[in-house]
Amino acid sequence: MQTAYLKTDGGVSGEFSQSLTLAAGTYKLSFKAAQRASFGGVQSFNVLFDNAAIGTFTPASGTFATYTTNSSAATAGSHTIKFAATTTTGDNTAFIDDIVIGAA
Repeated sequence: MQTAYLKTDGGVSGEFSQSLTLAAGTYKLSFKAAQRASFGGVQSFNVLFDNAAIGTFTPASGTFATYTTNSSAATAGSHTIKFAATTTTGDNTAFIDDIVIGAA
C-alpha cells in the first residue's frame, strides 16, 4: 500500500498528478485524506481535473476520512487529475490514499 502526501515547507507547496484515458461522461473522485497529526499545521489542497478545480479540502484530523469531489464532464480521451497543496506557510502535510474515479 502506498500513500501520497502533499507537503508545504519553506513556502513551496507540493502536488502530484496522474494522466488517464476516459470515455465521454461525467465523473467524480473519491479518496481518503488525513492530516499529519504529530507535527506541523493544517494542510489544505485542491483537486483539479484538467486544471479546473473540482474541490478544495482540509482533512479534519490524523484519521483518514473519505472525501468526494464535485462532478466534472469529460470528453473521450486523455485527462489529468492533480492534487495540489494550497497552504503556503509553515511545515504542513496531508496524506492522500485510495483514490477512485467513478461515474457521477
